[in-house]
Amino acid sequence: MAALKKLSSAIIFSFIAALRVLFVGIYRLLFSWWLDTKSYSQKLRNRFAAEIQERLSCLFSDYGARIIPNAEEYPQAFDYTAVTMAVDGMLLRFIRGRMDFRVDVAPADKPAAWREISAVVKNSGLADEQGRKIDYYGLNDFSRFFQANFDVLRHEVTKPDWRAPRSWLVPI
Repeated sequence: MAALKKLSSAIIFSFIAALRVLFVGIYRLLFSWWLDTKSYSQKLRNRFAAEIQERLSCLFSDYGARIIPNAEEYPQAFDYTAVTMAVDGMLLRFIRGRMDFRVDVAPADKPAAWREISAVVKNSGLADEQGRKIDYYGLNDFSRFFQANFDVLRHEVTKPDWRAPRSWLVPI
């Protein structure tokens, strides 16, 4: 009787283990690419970082830019991804997803005080020169924008009164 119990429990355990292997395999095959957001998010980030390095190679060669880990994790929403880059005392955060592209800038010593980069250029007193490029329309256009406004950005980012836009709000 004891041998029969051991044999039946071994058979049941083997059956459950086989079912587990089967279900894990089916999950990985059909759903893990979609539901496993950590690895999917990392793949998107790596792909976007490679694209930035390819299309904005002058930032790396001329300005010594380097891609650094994001200071904060962003919740995965659709195909949005963010890549952070350090360039000459400032941080650039490239954000892309759902046909949207944006670049934010912050001082290296204040990594949470992000501002949209073209707004910084437009609101600076130094951007009034005629013919200065004050907008970018995508990753391909960003290199020209950055080169035309590097001096303005460096001047604005080094100001001691730089702060995050949220700190401008006054509590009611």
